[in-house]
Amino acid sequence: MFRDGTSTLFNVGLANHGIVNFGSANIGNDNFGNGNIGSFNLGNANIGDHSVGNGNLGSANVGSGNLGSGNIGFGNVGSSLTAGLNNLGMGNTGNHNFGWGNTGDGNIGFGNTGNGNIGFGLTGDKQRGFGTLNSGTGNIGLFNSGTNNIGIGNSGTGNWGIGNSGDYNTGIGNTGSTTTGWFNSGAANTGIANAGNYNSGLYNAGETNTGSFNSADHNSGGFNSGMYNTGYFNGGDYNTGIGNIGDVNTGAFNSGNYNNGFLWRGDYQGLVRLSYHVTIPEFPYQGDVHGLVELPIQGTINEITQDAFTISKIRIKVVLHQWPGINITVYHGDLGPWTIPANVLSAPNKYR
Repeated sequence: MFRDGTSTLFNVGLANHGIVNFGSANIGNDNFGNGNIGSFNLGNANIGDHSVGNGNLGSANVGSGNLGSGNIGFGNVGSSLTAGLNNLGMGNTGNHNFGWGNTGDGNIGFGNTGNGNIGFGLTGDKQRGFGTLNSGTGNIGLFNSGTNNIGIGNSGTGNWGIGNSGDYNTGIGNTGSTTTGWFNSGAANTGIANAGNYNSGLYNAGETNTGSFNSADHNSGGFNSGMYNTGYFNGGDYNTGIGNIGDVNTGAFNSGNYNNGFLWRGDYQGLVRLSYHVTIPEFPYQGDVHGLVELPIQGTINEITQDAFTISKIRIKVVLHQWPGINITVYHGDLGPWTIPANVLSAPNKYR
């Protein structure tokens, strides 16, 4: 299926912005998957370039839920939720770590806190061997190196689960903050592999979405690359329906704007139209005043005559334009006419 905006070229899917994408709701080029923001990604909901996996925030990652670049594994991040670089493993906080749950740089092993350590549960720099089951503070479980974690291989703060490197997460491989689920690299998400923030659902690279595979923001539904949509595969904004690449449409597969229906290419199509006009003809209305100018002034107002006149009929036609070439006449009739009879206004009074 090919259904994207006029600026796109050879996309297979719906609601893509870019060229040579295979999937739906991608913003960028040469992506294979859904909901990616960037280019040359293989997977879903990646923000960046050249990543393989899901929910990565950065470039050249292999795995899911990584925040940074060049990481292989799950849930790796840099210090203080910055970008982590070239980690191999799961739940590492820092750079160039190999293993699980390390906090620092250049560690090999599990649950180490510091730099250049080789082993398990070591605290300090360039240590070798085996320490306690956990390094860090207030951890319960195995190979945790952060603070107040419960589980296995966590390097963040206040996490519950496995391989979390962010803060106050519940689940597996989360690098974000206050997230519930798996492999989320964004903040305050509920679900799986969300790289954006404040999402509820799966594989959202945008923000404040409810649904799945949304690469833009404030959508309710799935595979939307536009904003403020309710539905699926919408590439435009403020649409309700499916596959709309224009804006403010209700229906499906509209490429125009402000349409109601299906497959409209223009604007303001498929709407109920009501029109009428009223013609009131000219009618005479005159009166004469005669008087003699004297000192003191004295005069007389004679009768005022209003001739009869007619207000012509009002024609009303209501037509529903439901489909190109298909029009349904709901009402076609006239109101009126109305005749106003002649009237004489008597004014016999004199004034002086």
